[in-house]
Amino acid sequence: MNISKYERSNFQGIDQSLEISLLEYGLIWKQYKRSTKNKGRKGEYLFIYPVYSTDHYGNEIIITDYGYIMPCNLRVEFDWIEWNSIYSYTGLSEIEFHDQDFGYQVFNLVQYYGTLEIFGS
Repeated sequence: MNISKYERSNFQGIDQSLEISLLEYGLIWKQYKRSTKNKGRKGEYLFIYPVYSTDHYGNEIIITDYGYIMPCNLRVEFDWIEWNSIYSYTGLSEIEFHDQDFGYQVFNLVQYYGTLEIFGS
């Protein structure tokens, strides 16, 4: 998989290596700082995650999918989440969890619930 386009676009992830972040941890992200060719996206986060499939020869292939989330109060927007379970899972207090960069908060939710639950289909 060619990761260089994500590196050039200033994506970040949980690991220093974007390839490891995407393929082993399952998520990379970036925040749009300004509106240019992505009108209306200023401040919004773009999350990229791998989807594993097989081709018609039976070989495993990896494609990427994506989701956008505008920074928000996750406790309100994701009111179905069992927040105490998330805090326990991450080892962070409620304050520590919500003081993290928004991308890291979403990363932790994806680690616990999966991309389908967080970004939909």
